[in-house]
This record gives sequence, structure tokens and C-alpha cells, in this order.
Amino acid sequence: MGLIAQKRAAYGIVVRCTATHTRMFHRTHKESTRLEIASRELHERMECCAYVVAEKHIPNFRNANMNAEFAGRRFSIEPGDVLAVCEPQSYYCDLDALAPIGSILEFVRSRDPNLPKPGEFAISWERQKIHILMQAEDKAKYDAWRELARNRAALLPHLLLGVHFSMLTETLREMRGEGASAHEGKKWFRTITHACESADIDIDGLDDSGILSAAQKILKCPLGKLPSREKGVNGD
Repeated sequence: MGLIAQKRAAYGIVVRCTATHTRMFHRTHKESTRLEIASRELHERMECCAYVVAEKHIPNFRNANMNAEFAGRRFSIEPGDVLAVCEPQSYYCDLDALAPIGSILEFVRSRDPNLPKPGEFAISWERQKIHILMQAEDKAKYDAWRELARNRAALLPHLLLGVHFSMLTETLREMRGEGASAHEGKKWFRTITHACESADIDIDGLDDSGILSAAQKILKCPLGKLPSREKGVNGD
């Protein structure tokens, strides 16, 4: 386009992502360009739209490709005026696979006073996140320990061994064979599948002993990260 070559106008690209409240505008005079956007800025549906935007005052502007109702008319264009718009393109950014294992868990107080038993937990795979069901008292204790672990790294292996490890072994069993087709559209399934691929683990090829080893590998062997007796949980 002549106006762009003369740098009297430019291409403008708007990227929007409602889920992350991201909105950015990129201006260029090149016919092709590449944008680098941090992964945290994009999630689920994003929209990209391209424009031609005036950069300078353009008197007596007309375009032979205008709609018939504007044929023959001339316009005074000011910087920032939009001269052309492309049809918006929508994309789905599935970043769930890159999420850490902890992000796909939701700790929930059980509505059934008899299930699970006090001191135990149950697992539900029916939602986008894996639900860890606990009785109210157990959940309160676990929440307190999780809060402590935010500031005491030495506590994290205890939590991983206490709940995450058991959850992961059972989930790997659930993902084998027919279980894959029942859950493959869920966020937790995509995340754990990616974790297995990154660790070179073939889920369908796992037997019970293989599942035990795979769960430890995905969690980066939490047993080996327990603090020494001398250091204790405070890491002193």
C-alpha cells in the first residue's frame, strides 16, 4: 500500500485476551511481523485483528476500493484514523499443559459426613480440576500446613508425599486405557499428560510398579528432598 511505503500510514495489530485482561497494540510498516507475548498474558480464547492506521494528516484521501456509497468522495484523514480493518481472527490458547501439578488440584470439604473417613481423603476426576475431598477438620489442618509451606520450603516434600503422591498414582491408573477417553478434554488430564511426555513416560505402558516410579519422577522425587534430621523442617 502506497501510504504505508511512504510511512503516512502503518499496519496496526490488536491482540485481546478477555481471560487475562490483556490488550496490546503493535504498529509496523512491514507486511509481515512477529509478536512475542508472555505465556501468562494469554489463556483460553484470544482475538487478533489487523488494521491500517493513518500516521500523518492526509488531505483529499480517496480509495478506489471503497464501498459504492462512498465512491468519488474525498476525506480529510487525521493521525490515528482507521483506513482499513481485517476480519478478526480468534484462537484458543491452551496453556493448561504447562501448569504445575498443584494448579490442577482443588481441596474440597466433603458434603458427606461419612465419606471419606476422618483422617483419609478421596479423589474425584469429574471436573476440570482434580477434587481432593476431605472432612472439614482434616481440610482445615491441611490448609494450615499448606500455608506454612509457602514460607518454609522444607515442608513442601511432606505435603507432596502426604497427598500429591497418592493422588498422582491413582490418577495415572485412572488415565490408562479407557480412562483416557473419559477425561481427555479436562484441564487436569492435559497437564498430567504433558508432565508425562516431558518425563518420557508412556502412561499406557505403565504397570503398577511403573506407576509408582512415574509418580515420583513427575514430582521430582520428593523423598530425596526431605530435610536432614539435623536441619529439621525449619531448614536451620
